[in-house]
Amino acid sequence: MFSSLCVVAAAQSEDFPQRAAAELTNLHEATTLATWKHTHPTDLIALYSHRYGDCGNWIARADYKASLMDGREIIRRAYFYAPDPPLDMALPSNVSQQEMRAGAQLGFVWIEINEPNITAGQELAERTRQELSRHFSQGQYDLKLWFGNAANWSKTAKWNVGPATFVSAYDSVEAGPKHPYVLSFGFLPVSGLHVDLGGGEDIYGEAFDAELRSVDEAIAASGLAGNDLEPIRLVKQRIEDYHSGKSQMWKSAVADEVIDALKQWLSTSRRRGRRQYAGALLAADTALDLSDQLFVNPDDEEIRKRLKSIGANFIYADLDGYVYTHGWLKKARRLDRGGMIGDLSLISMMEKGFELSAMCGDTGYEGFRRVIFLR
Repeated sequence: MFSSLCVVAAAQSEDFPQRAAAELTNLHEATTLATWKHTHPTDLIALYSHRYGDCGNWIARADYKASLMDGREIIRRAYFYAPDPPLDMALPSNVSQQEMRAGAQLGFVWIEINEPNITAGQELAERTRQELSRHFSQGQYDLKLWFGNAANWSKTAKWNVGPATFVSAYDSVEAGPKHPYVLSFGFLPVSGLHVDLGGGEDIYGEAFDAELRSVDEAIAASGLAGNDLEPIRLVKQRIEDYHSGKSQMWKSAVADEVIDALKQWLSTSRRRGRRQYAGALLAADTALDLSDQLFVNPDDEEIRKRLKSIGANFIYADLDGYVYTHGWLKKARRLDRGGMIGDLSLISMMEKGFELSAMCGDTGYEGFRRVIFLR
């Protein structure tokens, strides 16, 4: 308890630039999860799930949050990855899962603080990169970076220190429940992450495009056409606007607009027939997944109530708040089991590791047995 109070007190008294520098200087090669837990006993540990499918193929994540006296919140996450295999590629023997997980290697540290005022946020980002330059030597400033959803980043800076890469910026996105924030992060080669300058491979963009294509596949399989498609087209457009950094152009309550569109989309398709409804459910499931926690936030009680009224259910997860449980996806598979939409639904479940209720390992089956059972 004393340790926990000391950590919170330190976070409240330190300015963010100093806090960011202190956190990022903890990024060392060969730091294991066991070592980290010993030095950060109050961290909450999350095991990998498709729901946390960010930052590469990590194994475990250590989370820390602290509320400052002015109402802002500091969030720090440390990600741990599988170490490189031995030269002889021998599998470990007589080692428990817990022991193997304890040996996971620190590869990525992320820290952020919300700052909705753009002027204040850019000033804080400026002070943050100056403080990091004091620790890491002068960085490269005001670069166009490719890393995740970096379209809204300004006051960027990048450093290369030995095997580590460090970045800081201000994310000024103004839509959705997440306020603009100042961020800093660093990663090591074990993470498999990279930052490109002004172009290059965008693995996050590729994943996003694949998700949007799956919406189109579901729509095509449903057989719906003409005016019936207008609601889902609107939802797709809002998702693309947000992803491309154009959400600042929104003039309406976009969450309500999207929920209204999903309601109309599902209602219309249900009147068209069983297959059409199955396809609409599958498309709506993926669309909600892409919108969730961005501009349609289920942690907002009113939004969650409206989504539940059209059939989307949620469960509370300690680390992530209210999480969508993919009831629409499960219903789509039941309605068209053995058909094209049923097959697409099964593929979506496989991609998610059959974790549809926000509870790791809740399937009750090994993966291959689950596929056989559902097929």
